[in-house]
Amino acid sequence: MRARNSSALSTMSGEADPNRERDDDDDTAGVREQRSERETDETGDQGEVVGWVHLDAPEVEKLRHTAELTVGVREDHRGRGVGSELLERGLAWADDRGFRKVYQSVPDTNEAAVDFLEDHGWAVEAVRADHYLLDGEFVDEVLLATWLDGPGEQ
Repeated sequence: MRARNSSALSTMSGEADPNRERDDDDDTAGVREQRSERETDETGDQGEVVGWVHLDAPEVEKLRHTAELTVGVREDHRGRGVGSELLERGLAWADDRGFRKVYQSVPDTNEAAVDFLEDHGWAVEAVRADHYLLDGEFVDEVLLATWLDGPGEQ
């Protein structure tokens, strides 16, 4: 089942961008491009958002080659390829803009996210002990990353 969303393309100010058109046959996502090298891509089903990918690039010069990527898919739509498609779109967006490394941090209790990223070729680079406080319990943070172009290129 392909998710569909007819949402308008818009900038951070909320104005439609008439110059931004999808030039492929894939209409599964509406895209909102934002300032400061940020992109959000949402996938919807009958007008309802079921998944999203967000990229955010640091403004610090020495980290300009990196982008932080987060993906979320509603639980009732997992296992249908939505997350994989959004991850692919996010990585393509980052690659098209010259980013070389993409990373994400998740609580180690989110085993599904760690497994998902590892299944897509990402590697665990670091673990920060007791970084999150979830439901009154300290939980480790897992930092995963993938290279688009560079030392650890996949």
